[in-house]
Amino acid sequence: MACAALVLAVVDPRIFKATNALDVVLGVDLSRSVGQEGREKAREIIEAAKRTKNPEARTGLLLFGRAPEWEFLPRRDLPEADFAARLDREETDIQAALQAAVAQIGEGRQSRILLVSDGNENRGETSRVIPLLRAQNAQVWTLPVSLSRGRNEIYLSDLVMPQQVDSAEGFEISGAIESLRDAPAHIKQLKGGTNQVSFRESLKERGSHMYELLVESKDDTLAENNLLQGVVEVKGPPKVLLLSSQKESQRFLSRVLQVQGYSVVESSPEAQPLTLPELSSFDLLILDNVSAFQLSYGKMETIEKYVRDLGGGLLVIGGSQSYGAGGYYRTPFERILPVDMRPPARLDLPHVAMVFVLDKSGSQGRGGGGGGYHESHGPGRHSRL
Repeated sequence: MACAALVLAVVDPRIFKATNALDVVLGVDLSRSVGQEGREKAREIIEAAKRTKNPEARTGLLLFGRAPEWEFLPRRDLPEADFAARLDREETDIQAALQAAVAQIGEGRQSRILLVSDGNENRGETSRVIPLLRAQNAQVWTLPVSLSRGRNEIYLSDLVMPQQVDSAEGFEISGAIESLRDAPAHIKQLKGGTNQVSFRESLKERGSHMYELLVESKDDTLAENNLLQGVVEVKGPPKVLLLSSQKESQRFLSRVLQVQGYSVVESSPEAQPLTLPELSSFDLLILDNVSAFQLSYGKMETIEKYVRDLGGGLLVIGGSQSYGAGGYYRTPFERILPVDMRPPARLDLPHVAMVFVLDKSGSQGRGGGGGGYHESHGPGRHSRL
């Protein structure tokens, strides 16, 4: 049918005026809604064009999707078509394809445009180019093709997996594969309709893990919709960075945290670069009696961003080298810690009331000589002891 259409377009005297100068443009729709059938029909037509007897006839191949692109311009000797153009196949603009075809028709030559498409235009408007086609006396032939014309289509419609799991936790990944009819596939034999697949998985390594579900079948038409991807985040044990200026205290804290299920990285303040990407891999930062003089101002600003912007945890353990004694005053640490690093300039002492209680009993008069004074309850009154 495709070959007959080309022959009629080239030599039928009942339709076209006799001429030796003829340009035929083959416009092939490569959008996703057409699939492989457009390419196959185009190859058949090109082979038929090679067998034509008119030496003045030229044939060009124009591929289009969202925009047109020439495989080769109208010429007498036809090369092999490899359909290597990188087109945006998500849209179909027939108007742009017809305009591009008409623009390459030689002056004084008859023009024939053979359009291989399913006609599903979702960009541009074909009716707008009709006046131009009439003005150029360009005849347009159509060869309808469609994805479902006698072909099967297999595609993935769903992929379900948890977004986040704990380390070594078992979880299920499931997917849905659609097929217009029964077909053999790499995963298993598919039945017409929806085919459910699932498998169990378990991960121990902390971080993001990507999964791909791929179906392959010789009975498929489009390969672009045969792949779905998903990501599972493994939380793992909480990760702690412990910075300490005292090795003994560091070992003690590290053992306590590890018993509680934390993954602890021990280091000194000077040894760690403390960049934001490095800190973002930890859930908690512990500073055990660390002086501000052991950290650069840039490191303290990075720790501030880690807490303020990324929501990281920070635990500062006091000591002789931390807080006010450690030089935290007017540093980024003072901005993020709920502690005032400067002692008050004025010392306010509470009022004190003093009460003297004296024994005036007679036993105080017994004993050896010597005397003393005993303060009575009344002001300015004294008695000899």
